[in-house]
Amino acid sequence: MKLPGIFKSYGHAGFPKKASKNSVDSCSDSIATASTAPDTPTVKESEKTPQIPDIRKESRWFNHWDVHGLGMLSKSEATAAIQETFSSLDAEKLSCIIGELWSEFDVEGTGSIGREAMLRKQIGLVDASLRAYQLASLAPSSQRKHVISL
Repeated sequence: MKLPGIFKSYGHAGFPKKASKNSVDSCSDSIATASTAPDTPTVKESEKTPQIPDIRKESRWFNHWDVHGLGMLSKSEATAAIQETFSSLDAEKLSCIIGELWSEFDVEGTGSIGREAMLRKQIGLVDASLRAYQLASLAPSSQRKHVISL
């Protein structure tokens, strides 16, 4: 899936690419070197939340979110999938955008959409949401509602 220009700096699963060791980004260094207090229980690898598959591996990514195996995602599942995949973006803004766009993709009014409607290049819900998010971020605040509803 080709992502809009603003998202090219995103690596695996929509997370920002890691800073290099020579980077001046002190946040990544402080997180990586933070130690656990001796009394803090450690979480076993098997108890961690499953990692979100790379969205570019479309079938695997979609199946990760299709927990019921029906080949469809509800509005809340689709919203969570996009929000968690692109977790560095404002979740509330994404939710509003998806809410505005939803009826264009759920044309039959079933409350669910399939893989094609979700991931179709340039016109699926994921790409349309990211494009609307980008446009809303660039527009002056007085025009943002209009941009989202395009």
